Amino acid sequence: MAGAESRRRLNEAIGALSRVVASPRLNGAIAERSGVGISHGSLRVLGLVLEHGPIDLSRLAERSQLAPNALSRHVKVLETRGFVRRAPLPDDRRVSVVTATPAGRDAVRHFLRANDRMMAGPLAGWTDTDLDALSSGLERLVADLRRPAAAAAPTAATAAGSGTTSITVKERTA
Repeated sequence: MAGAESRRRLNEAIGALSRVVASPRLNGAIAERSGVGISHGSLRVLGLVLEHGPIDLSRLAERSQLAPNALSRHVKVLETRGFVRRAPLPDDRRVSVVTATPAGRDAVRHFLRANDRMMAGPLAGWTDTDLDALSSGLERLVADLRRPAAAAAPTAATAAGSGTTSITVKERTA
């Protein structure tokens, strides 16, 4: 079992990492370099649509943890740019479903390439072994934090990660 000092250092590192990845300055720079012309918040919503779509607005609000009015603004921007389509469900026209378009998929790819280019500098001194070890450790931590026992007893580690706005895209295959 990890000691108190190790957990304290981990919590501090998670907090620092969360602040860096949630930084409007960093995310703005990546979004600008990607050339997609939308905010990081809208890009995050687009990533969720790609991963979970077609998706209705209530489920998208739940997954994005955005207030309905904020989500609506992001979806409107994405729709105006041609990155998503919004349409009513045929059997319940009161419910809108959002689907990513090919242009939306391209926008996310451009953002991910820009992010990769920006990460190349800070990671230049890291070996593949270093990166694989860090990735494995982070994946394990995320899995452990998602377990029901971790959810029932929030820790400083879970609190330190709240508010993070990273983009993860796992495209669904039909």
